[in-house]
Amino acid sequence: MAKQPLKDQRNKAGPQILKRSGIQTRRYLEKVLGLSPVVAAQQMVELRWQFCGFNTEAVNESATDDLAERRKWNRKELEKIRSAFWLIDPSQSRRALDELLVDDLPELKIGVERLKLLSHCHSDMNELAKHCKRDINLYNTFRRLVMLSPRKAGSVKEKYLRSLAYAENIEKVHRMVKMMRTEFPELYAIESDWFTQILKIKSRRHDSPSIANGISFDLGIPSWMYVVTAILIVRVLFAFARMAL
Repeated sequence: MAKQPLKDQRNKAGPQILKRSGIQTRRYLEKVLGLSPVVAAQQMVELRWQFCGFNTEAVNESATDDLAERRKWNRKELEKIRSAFWLIDPSQSRRALDELLVDDLPELKIGVERLKLLSHCHSDMNELAKHCKRDINLYNTFRRLVMLSPRKAGSVKEKYLRSLAYAENIEKVHRMVKMMRTEFPELYAIESDWFTQILKIKSRRHDSPSIANGISFDLGIPSWMYVVTAILIVRVLFAFARMAL
């Protein structure tokens, strides 16, 4: 794996040699000692750099550039791991994931933690493939979305859920999901919310009303009433026609 991009922020900051009086030193210590490193770590660092004579604006700009560069680098490396995930040994995937520094990159950290979890289910996914004939579309969709970023995965899940509204055999999909919940609980847990949504869906394929089953449109009126009404209208029109003659 390529080396993580790093920058020397202090060289860019341009130190300014300043002499501090005893009063300035006391004020600095009072400010810093009054802060909690848990909630004000950044502020403590900035005060320290100001006291030492560094240009904090240059430091912040350098830090921003460094963050953007690391985000770009880690995203690229994460995509490489995803593309080879099912082709390499799970332990190799975990080592590559451990080399990524994403603690301050939450959008990438989610994907890294997800893949680490999935790496422990590698054999389960191979076993699940043996059951994919139960519903090949569900299997392929699940295998695909676990490799996607959260944003892209969300789009795929929504599209699949919409497709179930008029599925020919929703019961077959439900059976596949229930089987995964029982036999592959770790895989099921990765997308448990999505699977729960699937189980709640009932097909509307046969919900459209028809005259054949005695219902007209969505008003709940028996079709024979329309027939009687039509006959009466015809008779009235016929009577008017005779009177006109």
